[in-house]
Amino acid sequence: MKVYDTEMPSFKFDYILPSDLYDIKSVETMFRFNNFFGDGSINGWLQPMPDPELSVSIGSEQMIIYADDQEYNSGGSMGNSDQFCRISWGIIDASENTPLNPGTTVSISGRFQQVSYFSLAVYIVYGDDLIRYVTIRAKDMNAVPPGLNPYTEGNPSVFAYPAPQKTDKLLPTKLIKNALTRQQPVTQGESNIYENGWVDIYRIDRLTGTTGSPDGMEADGCADYYITYHDDLPYSAFIFRIKVPDTFVKNGSPDKIYGSYQCSEYIISSYQTRPASVPILPYWETCSRQMYENIDDNGYAYVFLLSDEYVQSLIEEQQTPYATPPIVSWGNFKGPALGLPTRHVSIRLRGPSENWAGAPINTACYFTPIDNQPLTAEALGEWLPELYGDTFANFLNGNIGAVSNDQPWPESHS
Repeated sequence: MKVYDTEMPSFKFDYILPSDLYDIKSVETMFRFNNFFGDGSINGWLQPMPDPELSVSIGSEQMIIYADDQEYNSGGSMGNSDQFCRISWGIIDASENTPLNPGTTVSISGRFQQVSYFSLAVYIVYGDDLIRYVTIRAKDMNAVPPGLNPYTEGNPSVFAYPAPQKTDKLLPTKLIKNALTRQQPVTQGESNIYENGWVDIYRIDRLTGTTGSPDGMEADGCADYYITYHDDLPYSAFIFRIKVPDTFVKNGSPDKIYGSYQCSEYIISSYQTRPASVPILPYWETCSRQMYENIDDNGYAYVFLLSDEYVQSLIEEQQTPYATPPIVSWGNFKGPALGLPTRHVSIRLRGPSENWAGAPINTACYFTPIDNQPLTAEALGEWLPELYGDTFANFLNGNIGAVSNDQPWPESHS
């Protein structure tokens, strides 16, 4: 498949402020670029990404676009960042010269990048700092030239074009109280304690999603990723089993013609909210590309959550590249090791296909954290993420809850 000589297509999207909102204080945009391809290596995402061409305007007012003020590895001490995500954002406050009225058009444009997933979020801040937002995925954007959206099935993908070159004009960085810092903590009901070490996993409820601003909402009003809480669980070792969906970027040779994928990108995060003075691991996530390297014959990947000190010893022993999880070989199971979460674990499903049986839209959407119920095999079948916890001593002895390292994976708890 040839590489096109023309430059990477651009995108354009016009968003009309909702007619049922008044007292709009500001409009903010957030561009999320997931898993920058870089040099094509598994650590290519660590390379500096060229500042993308982005533009947002409301009437005659041009929004200043800022680069993310945090490095990709700083989120481990903040507990609220997506390590593989490069963010650019901007804000326009309502003023006499820039009235933000219902029906006002926000014009947004830019250039696509060589990333596994790209989305745009428009946040509308109104009332008592309440937020309404919408996520626009790359596939739903208008391309320039028309008809060449690289995230549309059958079209040349972003890897069919030369990578956009770094421009001389760099985006400024500035720390302001934007939509990211306004996010409320995601909450769930208290975790159940099961004798076999099973840990419940939830889909984020509608109320948490609309006030906490996660990236992406499905048609039913609930978020498009899963989360589990276990800060109240007496476990110091966990093992995750995930059937990895077919994703856009699986290796160093991604498709030059965009195909039909179950999910654009799949990421597991171990949130570690700790003081900056406390040493942390140089990573807290693993992505689908990393999981694909250790997938078993049945399509499952395993992720371990263990103490930072133990994982650090594995890093030194294996001499793993910077910000790359070491691999745990634990009897019948093998996979990357993340540090122990101090808050929760999340599974980010970037751009899940509506036709995929593992998509969040196939699960119930609950209104509040109190109402929320855990995911079940009845809803997701083989795509149900499964998590077990136990003591670190039992892990060393070959057991994590119902999972024994010399036995097949146990039957699903639910």
